[in-house]
Amino acid sequence: MARYDESELAEAKKTIGAFWGIAWKGLIVLVGVYLFFSGWYTVGAGERAIVLSWGAVSGVSEPGLHFKVPFVQTIERVDVRTASYEWAGKSAMATYSHDQQPAHLDVKVTYRVLPDEKSVIQLYSEYKDRDGFGSAVLIPQAYKAVKTAFSQYTAVTAIQNRAKLNVDTEAMVRESVKGPIEIVAVQIQNIDYSDEYEQAVGRQMKALVAVQEKTNQLEQAKKDAEIKVVQATAEAQRVTLAGEAQASAINARGKALRDNPELVALTAAEKWDGHLPTTMIPGGATPFINVNKQ
Repeated sequence: MARYDESELAEAKKTIGAFWGIAWKGLIVLVGVYLFFSGWYTVGAGERAIVLSWGAVSGVSEPGLHFKVPFVQTIERVDVRTASYEWAGKSAMATYSHDQQPAHLDVKVTYRVLPDEKSVIQLYSEYKDRDGFGSAVLIPQAYKAVKTAFSQYTAVTAIQNRAKLNVDTEAMVRESVKGPIEIVAVQIQNIDYSDEYEQAVGRQMKALVAVQEKTNQLEQAKKDAEIKVVQATAEAQRVTLAGEAQASAINARGKALRDNPELVALTAAEKWDGHLPTTMIPGGATPFINVNKQ
């Protein structure tokens, strides 16, 4: 059996002691580095941080640089930026109008987590994060509210009053979805009816257009007839007035001739060119001239 002298044992102990000294120093450095980097954290502009002390909520941190107690406190981040949930395409919302027409709605609900401390703590405590709230509250309640709002409109009025439908739908979603979030907007982006209904609406619209064209033609014919009546009345009045004027002139001339017999001779003399007629009726007087001797 090998024997070691005391000097060798002392040297071995010294070597082992140095090794453990270096190891402990390294461990202390590593622990210090860990404590340094785990003792502070940053919160982004669109976040809030839940501070947990031994697993219990002890506060909420705003955006910026913060410090925590290592091994005692941990951080859970909550996104408070605007987000949205959308029913579209194959996942479009199936529903019925007031007149029982089936429809598929493309709907977008925009929301955000309220950034105040109370709301953030409530969200984390009850739903863990906004996705948890969406699954538990937002999606089912918004779905129900949109279908209820749409069912108050017929298939036609839902299209004709699209703006009002959006306003009513948003108000109903706001009323239905309660919690630590805010509904920013609700938009019905598209309404898709069945092919049969859309074809029927197309035929109805063509019929309405044809009826409107006929109505316009009748109105135009009526106006044309009224114009012709007005024109005929005006022409009749013109002829009547012209006849009355001519009759009045004839009466005036007749009265003048009766009252002034010499007027005929004067008029004839004014129109005579100074030549006697080449033929005369036997026994007739010389025309136009009636000489009275004094």
